[in-house]
Amino acid sequence: MLGRSMRRLWPLLGALSLLVLAGCAQTDDPRHGGFVTGVSNLMTGGYDKRLQREQATLDQESGKQAALTSRAELLQRQRRDLEDQVASLSTDVASLDRQLRRLRSQLASSRDSVKRRQVEVALLRLEAVNKSLRSQDLQNQSVEEATEQLREMSVAVKDISAVADASL
Repeated sequence: MLGRSMRRLWPLLGALSLLVLAGCAQTDDPRHGGFVTGVSNLMTGGYDKRLQREQATLDQESGKQAALTSRAELLQRQRRDLEDQVASLSTDVASLDRQLRRLRSQLASSRDSVKRRQVEVALLRLEAVNKSLRSQDLQNQSVEEATEQLREMSVAVKDISAVADASL
């Protein structure tokens, strides 16, 4: 009798041990776990919860990507604007350079050494601005740094232009 009841208990003990093991190794990832875990996740909604978590993560990352794309487009527009400003400033510098060189020629025979010195200093400043415009520094700077440097160059060009106009 004891043998028969033991034979009946073995399948129950086996099923009970499988359930205990399945309860210990719960995962909501269908790539891991086994049949019992899969059935358990289907019945308890584990897979649906995992899907909601993954969708929330995807939505969050998509939002970050959209924000980064928008920022990159803004920076590209700003960079193009800066390139336009550099081109315009280069044209102004070239024109001012011609004007100052003519002025230097006119003042070469002049007795007004103060004006000659002012024109020479203006030409040196203009040369520095022109060198900065042609350097690769603007390409390697952030948009904000390049904007600030261009602003400073524009101020210098205006100052030099005022010296040239006053010397005429």
